Amino acid sequence: MASHSQASDTETVKIDSAGDVLLIVGSAEPATRLLVSSKALSLSSPVFKAMFGPRYKEGSDLNLNCPTEVSLPEDDPEAMTLLCNCLHFRTDHIPRNIEFPLIKALAILCDKYDTGKAISAWSVLWFQKWETSKCEDGFEGLLMAIYALDCAEAFAKISKMAILEQVGPFDTRKILDGFDMVPDSLLGRGKL
Repeated sequence: MASHSQASDTETVKIDSAGDVLLIVGSAEPATRLLVSSKALSLSSPVFKAMFGPRYKEGSDLNLNCPTEVSLPEDDPEAMTLLCNCLHFRTDHIPRNIEFPLIKALAILCDKYDTGKAISAWSVLWFQKWETSKCEDGFEGLLMAIYALDCAEAFAKISKMAILEQVGPFDTRKILDGFDMVPDSLLGRGKL
């Protein structure tokens, strides 16, 4: 839902100080508020490009003097902040190492907004730490995040390690939460 913002600057993370969109992210109170550029998001995502185009209210309401609010209550605030930092090239705000819960939330957002390719260089960096780690219980979810972020090389390396080193079965029930984008054939539930 788009509307014009009257919020104070102290409550807003300025991803782009000249931004024309105020993303209201998450369902917690207070929600995370991100001032962003519709152009940067549109260049990185066909979903955002459509959203900020003339056919949708969000696009027709764009105004630099009064940023358009876009409510994203279902999105993870930390992951959306990281995604926006990546898409706005704010390298000083992008961690070199992130843990699995954030990777998973980011993978879900990248699938939703089709931004996996736009952050692929960062994804490769983030997955490097698992390419040399001993495979432990729970690699199923990591493989699905790698798949969702379209990191073919990391997927090949980590899946090979998991096959060679993981003790116990590969349990697809551990990965279903949030990974609806993974095809059934990859999970062994459909025809190959």
